[in-house]
Amino acid sequence: MQLYPYCINYNHEKLEYYNADGRLAKIVDRRGFETLISYADDKLTVTDTVTGKSVYLEKNQDGKIIRVSDGICLRQGGKCNTGDDTARSSYNKEL
Repeated sequence: MQLYPYCINYNHEKLEYYNADGRLAKIVDRRGFETLISYADDKLTVTDTVTGKSVYLEKNQDGKIIRVSDGICLRQGGKCNTGDDTARSSYNKEL
């Protein structure tokens, strides 16, 4: 079985690869940079393969995104859970 059985070519600007379930799994831009998308229950992970950085999306039962996080530091009530309140690059947003 193919890892990405479906592919859409957007005039060589980007390629979108879909898994056997029909979900978007990978995007490759015209320079060859890849973005990977993985799914697990109510969570979605989008990973930039150049930097290795990921963004995590959490969905509710209706399929709507309720939380976005970069995974560096989850903020709740303005305080960083790790105790380091200087992590300015962290992002956690309740939607």
